[in-house]
Amino acid sequence: MIKSPNLCYHKIKTYSKMMGKVRLLSQFIKLPQNSRTLS
Repeated sequence: MIKSPNLCYHKIKTYSKMMGKVRLLSQFIKLPQNSRTLS
């Protein structure tokens, strides 16, 4: 019982880290496309 909330918290932390990485990647991919359309 004591371990399961900790596991949940760890999963949420790792998930948020993954989402952050995905967000950074999407921004990195979008930036060159935006510069291409501008120029």
